[in-house]
Amino acid sequence: IFDKLSIVNYANSVITNSLYEGMLLRSLGDSLPETHMFQRLIADCFGMTYPTEIEVTTEDVVWNGESVKRWRSVLGGTCVAPIITDNQKRQEGMSVYMRAKSLKYYYLADVLIILAGYNDTIAGQKYISNGTSTQPDDYGIDDEPYVGDEINLVENPEAEVPSFGACYRGMIENILTDNPACRIILCGVPRGDSEAGKYGQPDDWNDKKNAVIEKIAKEYGFPFVNLANLYGVNKFNSSLLTRDLLHFGVIGGKRVAMEIIAKAF
Repeated sequence: IFDKLSIVNYANSVITNSLYEGMLLRSLGDSLPETHMFQRLIADCFGMTYPTEIEVTTEDVVWNGESVKRWRSVLGGTCVAPIITDNQKRQEGMSVYMRAKSLKYYYLADVLIILAGYNDTIAGQKYISNGTSTQPDDYGIDDEPYVGDEINLVENPEAEVPSFGACYRGMIENILTDNPACRIILCGVPRGDSEAGKYGQPDDWNDKKNAVIEKIAKEYGFPFVNLANLYGVNKFNSSLLTRDLLHFGVIGGKRVAMEIIAKAF
């Protein structure tokens, strides 16, 4: 079990003098980074600042001439795809894609860690029960970036929803349009404990979705940290590494921090 000091010592063995001293670290995603378990450890290792938002605000901001609701950069239950449904976590402006569009109104991050996609519709499933659009089997691994508007599936259930790959690429391009100097680190979605059955997903679900994220990382020149393989949660350690078979606990957060430090810094 690693304590905070051991992680700091590990980081110091990687670099002599931190080039990140004084930089602003932020994260973007769903409930996995929402606990802030690993971000603060990484910030402390390299002398970066990591402020967090405590409350959700629905204050409207203007991005490229359009009104965008301002939510937390990490928000549980949300997906990358910019869709509006009757789900309470699929409301206007809540998707990771839309929050990426309004990032400059929160901050201009020097380093941004993105951990998102776990909640996006899996291959072959509809985005909404009475809709027609489904997620392609390959999750759109080669699809062009989607940089359009939100898609309201409540008003138009038959609207076509871009693939996971298209939405993820569009999210990245929205960020880089506003903040081209940002150093972005992409994380693959971790596995839950499928043996226990609460959050577990088939291996091909994780592997295919993470293949999309890894390909996007290569295309844009970003580090990729595959938490599905490196984080290593399983039936023997899930109660130790997680709080609920998926979300990082204190020890799991430390392990994630070490993997990101080793692969991306």
